[in-house]
Amino acid sequence: MEADAKNVEFKGLNLNNLFGLASVNKGEVFLKNTSFDVVGSRMKIDARYQDESPLTAKL
Repeated sequence: MEADAKNVEFKGLNLNNLFGLASVNKGEVFLKNTSFDVVGSRMKIDARYQDESPLTAKL
C-alpha cells in the first residue's frame, strides 16, 4: 500500500511528511522508498521489521 501522512508519532519521535510504500507478509513489515522529516532532517529508508515478542524486535 502507499503511505502518505502529514504527522506520525513513533516512540516519542514526530515524523512529518511521511511518504512511501508499505507491505506486510508473514508477520514482517516492509518499507520501500519511504521518506520523512525528523529532527529537521529529511530521511529516506528501505526497512524490514519483524517482532520477536510483543516487547522486542527480532535482530
